[in-house]
Formats: sequence, C-alpha cells, structure tokens
Amino acid sequence: MWSLTKRPLTFRNGKFKILQLTDLHLDTLEDIQRATAMTHNLITWEDPDFVMLTGDLITSKLGGKEFYESHWKQYTQVLLERKVPWALALGNHDVEGSISPAEIMLLDSSAALSYSELSPDPSLGFSTYKIPIYKDQELKKVIWVFDSGQEVTHKGVTGYSNVSVEAVKWYQETSEGVEGLGFVHIPLPEFLEVVHERNFKGVAGEPVCCSMINSGLFAAILNKGDIKGVFVGHDHLNDFVGELYGVKLGYGRVSNGIEDYRGLKRGCRVICLFEEGDLDTYIVEHDRTLVRYQEPIKKFPFLQVVSGKP
Repeated sequence: MWSLTKRPLTFRNGKFKILQLTDLHLDTLEDIQRATAMTHNLITWEDPDFVMLTGDLITSKLGGKEFYESHWKQYTQVLLERKVPWALALGNHDVEGSISPAEIMLLDSSAALSYSELSPDPSLGFSTYKIPIYKDQELKKVIWVFDSGQEVTHKGVTGYSNVSVEAVKWYQETSEGVEGLGFVHIPLPEFLEVVHERNFKGVAGEPVCCSMINSGLFAAILNKGDIKGVFVGHDHLNDFVGELYGVKLGYGRVSNGIEDYRGLKRGCRVICLFEEGDLDTYIVEHDRTLVRYQEPIKKFPFLQVVSGKP
C-alpha cells in the first residue's frame, strides 16, 4: 500500500518532525485566513518535515461539494507554497455533508504534496492507510492513519463511531513490526483510563468523547508492539499526553481560527520521531509560545463519559 508516485519521506539529520493540526473547521473566509497565517508561521518557526491533519478540516454540512473543495483548496495552498507534505485523517464533521468521504480523500490525495490515500476497502473506513519514512532506502518508521467514522450504526448503540474491526485486522495483517505512530480523529476508549488514572500531562478540559464500542485497536497495538504513540483530535478542550502500558496517548492542540478556545490558544502539537530512541512532543501556540506540561491539569469535576458532542 506504499505510494509509488510520491517522493519518499526521509529523516533529516536523524529526526523527522511532524506538525499535528487538528479541528481547523475552515468554515468561513476568516477561518481560512487565520488558519493559513498560523500555518505559515508555524512552518517558519518549526521547519517541519510533515503536517498531519487529524480531522474536522471543514464542517461539510455547511455547504455542498463545491464549498468543501473551495475551502480545501484555499487552505492547502499554504502547504504547497511552503513545500511541506501532508496527510489527512477524516473527522466526523468532514463527512456529515453532501460530499462523500471517498470524494474528500480523492480530492486531498490529488495534491502534489499530499500523502493521503483512499482506503483500499470501504470496510476499513475511507482514510485508513500507512505512510513509510525512510533513512536512505531503509524503512525506519511508519505513520498509521485510521478512520474513526462518524456515528455508530450498531443496533442499540448510539454516539460516535470507532475504528472498524476490519481496520484493526488490516493493521494486524500488514504491520511489519517497524516502529511508528498512529493518528486518528476520535480518541480510543483507552484515553478514558489515562484520565481516570491521572497518568497524563497537559489539559483535560472536557470529558473524552469516544465511542461506546471498543474495536480492539489498542489491544492490537500492544500485541504488535510497533506503534509507540496514538495522537487524536476531536475534543477541543483537551491537549494532554498520557501513557498506557508504554504507549503514548495524546491530543493535538485545537487549531481552529478563533484566538482563544475557552482558555486554550489555538496552535499545534509538534511530534519529533528519531531514527533511534523515544519520541519528543510539545505544543506551539499561534503566538509562538512553546508549551511543555509538567503535570496534569484536570478542569472538570466529574468522571469521564463517552459519546459527547464537540
């Protein structure tokens, strides 16, 4: 499933730096202008090798297919101009309009610097794929992208969807044991345990809004031992990173156009992969403030619940 039409992604001086931008919600011209300016600045400050867009790029129900395509084209122009490759994981708000998930992925993958791929089978979702990172010609790391869907369709269960069982099986069958990272929009249910045990650093500003169904992706990751961290979006008031059984579970920083999202400045998460050794991660805000949390910051007094509505 490796793409043969794109330039291979490679380490630079032993490091591969990813900017995770999430929940941009490019719904108005003002949103696009602010996000474009912020992305331009973040690229200048951080000099990344790759940008990972973890869903809710555009609220598709606000317009038709042309609305989505126009807003996508206006925003991705900054990535093309700055010559930074990127990939997209679909979010629930991306797929609730008249443009289909397959059309979105085909649109994004058509760009010269996009490494997005339409999943080979709809049972996997539409944005489930993997991207190799090389040192010279040796495969060193893998970026796994998973589609978390929109709404649960199982009888008797309501709320947000989950990475499909078929996608979990695909991961198990195609993993070659090479270390890497996972990206998905809706958090895995295991994020609940991280917060409950307070084994995290950063802001837990709202409950984890995950699916009521656990399809077994985290268990498969533990069994394979190759994915060292899973990073998500979806919950705009969370930006923490925790650890569960040796796997990092983290949120990006909400990146949408407003200046301050209920106490969190818009920005991005930076994730540095190294040829050898552990990963490094921190947050950069739109005003260039660098944030490295040293403790958990829990801002709600109740236990976690699932299937909220951010």
